[in-house]
Amino acid sequence: MLVFDRKVGETIVMGGITVTVLRKGVNGMRLGIEAPRNVIVDRGEVDASRRQQAVIEATRQRLQQPPAPDC
Repeated sequence: MLVFDRKVGETIVMGGITVTVLRKGVNGMRLGIEAPRNVIVDRGEVDASRRQQAVIEATRQRLQQPPAPDC
C-alpha cells in the first residue's frame, strides 16, 4: 500500500483518476474524485455489497439451471 500525506487542495493522480482533498476535519476528510465514466468509484462497503450480491445472483442462476444430461 502506498500512503500519501496531502493538504487541502492537493491531488493524487492514478492512471487518469484524480483524487483531491477538499476538506479535513476531526472526524475524517472529504475527497473529490474525477474518473472516466467507465470507471466505477464507490466506497469500500458499497463495492463489497455489490460483489456479494453478484455472487448470490450467480449462485441462484446456477442452481436454477437444469442438470446436464449424462453422456
